[in-house]
Amino acid sequence: MASQSGSGNVGCSDIPLTDTMNKTKTVAVFQAGFEEEIDSTFNVQKSKDFFNSCPSEQKEVFKKACKNFVALSDKKGDQDVMGYGFCCKANDICPPPFYTQIWFFAACGGSVLLLIIIILIVIICCRKK
Repeated sequence: MASQSGSGNVGCSDIPLTDTMNKTKTVAVFQAGFEEEIDSTFNVQKSKDFFNSCPSEQKEVFKKACKNFVALSDKKGDQDVMGYGFCCKANDICPPPFYTQIWFFAACGGSVLLLIIIILIVIICCRKK
């Protein structure tokens, strides 16, 4: 990959996406890079600026790589790797934790309601005997 105007940074325009096979290879390369540990040079704002400067085609490749990273990640121990830093911290591509989603509250509320109903039925049945 070529560097941008002597700055030493790789830009989105340096990522070749000419065909589907090349996109698949690029996603695989990003996923492999996402497994690397974050070092002291990682900067959340620079990562955000880099992602925002990308055209939509490159953003889609990054999003696909991030979704693959999240699907395969450990969830507990992956907070110190590049994928978490780039995808979750810098660009909010990662989904929120399950316990902050509406379906979780609905399931918990339904379970509690069902438990209360079962307890009431048991109490009513025991009193009649």
